[in-house]
Amino acid sequence: MTTARYPAAPITSARPNRDYPGAIIVTVSCPLCRKGHVHGLPSSQPDSDGTFGHRVAHCTDRRGGYYVTDPAGQVQADPPQPSTTPPAA
Repeated sequence: MTTARYPAAPITSARPNRDYPGAIIVTVSCPLCRKGHVHGLPSSQPDSDGTFGHRVAHCTDRRGGYYVTDPAGQVQADPPQPSTTPPAA
């Protein structure tokens, strides 16, 4: 869910965060400047409103920001986590 004040920023790519198991790194399409911005998500589960939370826009001098959304299903409910086991010699 978004409001007129805060538009949606759809996720264009997602990958596991190697440093924080369970966290996700996403790229969104910014509705304010039309460029890609990278954000971290604490988990692959959306908030109760169906979004992945509000983010402040630092790309413009506008106040506010946007809500991170996933209309294309880029974030999996249980994404594969990077291996922490070193490769076999």
